[in-house]
Amino acid sequence: MEPESSDRKSHLYADIKSHSYLPADRDTEFLQREELRSIRIGLELLKPELIQREQGIRSTIVVFGSARL
Repeated sequence: MEPESSDRKSHLYADIKSHSYLPADRDTEFLQREELRSIRIGLELLKPELIQREQGIRSTIVVFGSARL
């Protein structure tokens, strides 16, 4: 019975190390898939909004421009 038990442990360890075992938010290879591009763009927009809300920032001013020397 002991060999079967160690065999199960090795399979369990292999399963835990598999990319499919990782939660989606921790699997960077998965997050970089082309199908998830819209999700990444949404997160890029949501991140500063949430941080500003947490800091109590209600409005901002964005200035676009350039200078010639």
